Amino acid sequence: MRKSKATKAFEDIAVREGKSVAEVRSEIQKAIDEAMKSTDPVAQEYWKRLSKNGKKPTPEDVVVDIAKRVKSKKYLT
Repeated sequence: MRKSKATKAFEDIAVREGKSVAEVRSEIQKAIDEAMKSTDPVAQEYWKRLSKNGKKPTPEDVVVDIAKRVKSKKYLT
């Protein structure tokens, strides 16, 4: 999945839920922020790998990464 497909998915969700794309992205970002607080070593390694140059990953980054993992069946390894 490319970032453009993630953006399209956010647009589809926004329409379905009667929200703006900004609201959808904000909700996903809040979930990412909470998940990044996990003390689980596997989770911490995942977020470290996904955080480029110390920057927090965007909702698009996370959705694209998860989609690739699901497609390749490499969930959190």
